[in-house]
Amino acid sequence: MSVTLAQASTIVDVALKKAREMNLVPMTVAVLDAGGHLVAFKREDKSGILRYDIAYGKAWGALGMGFGSRTLGDPRRWRRHHRRGRDFRRHLRQG
Repeated sequence: MSVTLAQASTIVDVALKKAREMNLVPMTVAVLDAGGHLVAFKREDKSGILRYDIAYGKAWGALGMGFGSRTLGDPRRWRRHHRRGRDFRRHLRQG
């Protein structure tokens, strides 16, 4: 499933709004389509110099792993996805 520019823009704006509500450090948000191409990107003033690379890499990694970036940050959720993949690979080997 791909994401439209309008959807990606909404995702970025909502994420930045939530970051402001939570008083987080200046954020950078990147949204990629299903092919890994950048669709929308915003960097808040005073956001760090490496933030673009980090945001893009996080989005790319989540896309490549097949689950959302929140899951990457929570080891319990990641293990659950990993276990599911391991079980699937075992199923394939057994035929």
